[in-house]
Amino acid sequence: MMNTWIIGIIGQERRFNKYLAVLLLFLVCSCGTTSISNRKTQYYYDKEMKTRVYEQVDEPPLYNDEVWQIGLSKEFNKNFQYKFQEGESIITKIVVELILDKNGVIVSSRLLQNEETAFGKEALKVLHDCDKWSPGRVNGKEVCTKLLWQVVY
Repeated sequence: MMNTWIIGIIGQERRFNKYLAVLLLFLVCSCGTTSISNRKTQYYYDKEMKTRVYEQVDEPPLYNDEVWQIGLSKEFNKNFQYKFQEGESIITKIVVELILDKNGVIVSSRLLQNEETAFGKEALKVLHDCDKWSPGRVNGKEVCTKLLWQVVY
């Protein structure tokens, strides 16, 4: 019985051939789409650093051997002390972009919101002193990684 069905698909009865072709085409297309859509790595080329900077990585960076957001928040809260000046607008939320190199060193940082505030500038100073990073990884290799972090104080 099984042999008859296989022969029917392959040769003697051609009515199964069109279904086989459609099935194979579907399998090939769905496999290709799955592998592309599951790919997590996205990068851009930074002309100043002359390297790829990854925005999404397979293994995110660690800070002090913890998930970077948690470890960095702990360290930041421990070291950041800011006293608002009289008449200064009180802004306690900033968004920071950090770029780590392959060694886990902060090579670039900038404020994406509230750039001109003394609060933001002081936050950047404290972040540059945070040096317990493990770099992000793509396919097991250390890569430059871009991180966005929101500071709420």
